Amino acid sequence: MAEFFIGLVSAITLVGLVLTVAAFVALSTSK
Repeated sequence: MAEFFIGLVSAITLVGLVLTVAAFVALSTSK
């Protein structure tokens, strides 16, 4: 169960990081 929770948190963190980078790039290219 602990491994599942750690994997879930890691996946959410990774997705959040990707979305943050994507948003930053979008803002940079829109200027």
